[in-house]
Amino acid sequence: MIAGVPSPLAAALKRHSVVVLALVAPKSAVDSLTLAEAKAGAAAAHAGFATIDVANNAQVEALSALVGSSADPQNRLLDDPAVLIFQRPRALYVRLNGYVDADTVEQAAVNATPLSTDR
Repeated sequence: MIAGVPSPLAAALKRHSVVVLALVAPKSAVDSLTLAEAKAGAAAAHAGFATIDVANNAQVEALSALVGSSADPQNRLLDDPAVLIFQRPRALYVRLNGYVDADTVEQAAVNATPLSTDR
């Protein structure tokens, strides 16, 4: 467990340096499409993947506390669907609001991947 981090995200960050997190309402058609695209993009980028159901108040509250939110339209965390890319230990790299395709998710996850210092 990582203090202050929702459990699905904490579990994924233990195994991956970059994690794609889908914030979705499972019964929404658009959210289901976004979930599938986020999962595919994460796999293509060799990143971790986690999801949070917006109906899970405890997980959403923990996520809100972790990244903050505002009334500003591009920064409203609780709007779903959303895809968030995190870097270990628990830093938000980018938030993508609304529907996003797998290629966009993959590119964002690749961009978030730390550069290797091995040469």
